[in-house]
Amino acid sequence: MTEELEKIAEGREAELFLLPDGRVLRLARAELPLAEQAVRLESIALVAAAEAGVPVPAFFERVTRDGRPGLVIERLHGRDLLGLLGRRPWLLTSVARRTGELHAELHRTEGPAALPALSDVVRFRIERSDAVPAELREEAFRALEELPRGDRLCHGDFHPGNVIGDGDRASIVDWTNASRGEPTADVARTWVVLEVSPLPPGASRIERALTPLGRGTLLRGYMRAYARAGSLDPELLPRWIRVRAIERLVQEIPGEREAILKRLGRERRR
Repeated sequence: MTEELEKIAEGREAELFLLPDGRVLRLARAELPLAEQAVRLESIALVAAAEAGVPVPAFFERVTRDGRPGLVIERLHGRDLLGLLGRRPWLLTSVARRTGELHAELHRTEGPAALPALSDVVRFRIERSDAVPAELREEAFRALEELPRGDRLCHGDFHPGNVIGDGDRASIVDWTNASRGEPTADVARTWVVLEVSPLPPGASRIERALTPLGRGTLLRGYMRAYARAGSLDPELLPRWIRVRAIERLVQEIPGEREAILKRLGRERRR
């Protein structure tokens, strides 16, 4: 029973518990939609990434605890890069560089056929949500019909908070949203997160004051590093950013919706 285990971390989609043997149980939250499928797909993505040499925690097995699906994975030591920035903001440039390099490295891997197509995942999320205005919904659907689908391994929620490690030793975690698709679409998701995602609860006054400047520096550094290590179509990127911003409305994250709608409206007036 999880009540007997030490909880060492948690997020919107999962809780992490320390097992007696030192490994980690990553257990999906009970309210996570399609939790069983999400955990199965996450295990597929972890195996594919590891086989391609992408730095990820070792995956051992899928389990069910308290009626909730989960994964047993390697325990990683160190802080996530977002938390590291909170303590050492002078590392902003190196964190931006490392995240860009890691993301480009990930996209060299072909996505397993068992993973869902990224374009289909985006469409499904928008279709089943009432949080997206009808006009934006139709715009996204039209764009998805035209944009390339791609065949690369895509993380689905790549940002410094999902990279654990220090310096050049880092691993990519939280593969719940993994898919097979166009790398530019995966980069676009990261762009949206870095641009508008609110700080986590408990952020200091100094962190909040530095956020506007830090966001821009982090995003620019990430994009420069990705461009050096990988390749992006400059014509596709803004189109995918707009689609991923529309998709992000589905999550209804407090403090974020207004910023996204403002961004989408500003672009439309151009």
